[in-house]
Amino acid sequence: MARVRRASVIISLALLLSAATADAQGKYLLWSYITLRDGEYWQANLAFESKTKPVQPQLPGMPPPLPPGTRRIFPMQLQIGDRMTDEAGEWEVVGRLYTTAGGKNGHVRVQRVEQPGVTEVKLWGAYEKISVQRAEGKR
Repeated sequence: MARVRRASVIISLALLLSAATADAQGKYLLWSYITLRDGEYWQANLAFESKTKPVQPQLPGMPPPLPPGTRRIFPMQLQIGDRMTDEAGEWEVVGRLYTTAGGKNGHVRVQRVEQPGVTEVKLWGAYEKISVQRAEGKR
């Protein structure tokens, strides 16, 4: 009985120590193999999940994160109803995309959100990414 109690105390202390020093972020499963002085072999398992979520600090030289609901897409992924902002104001896509130069340039008809009568054709290279806010109900 003393041997079992001693072994359980040793195992629980070893698991607590390894869990405390793991600096865990996420799900972990610890396996501990312990051999006592008299040659007795014990195996203990402990599964735990960290309460903290990993947060990566902003790297120098990187652009700030996009606001919620905004995504970066290629021009070929534009859909009618997508909204984008540039130096002239906020625009909404009102026409389907068409390409020129063998698919290397993408053109789309957009209109001003503040002034629906003002339309323009915007041009992007097929490799450029655009920050847009997708219309509700579309993915």
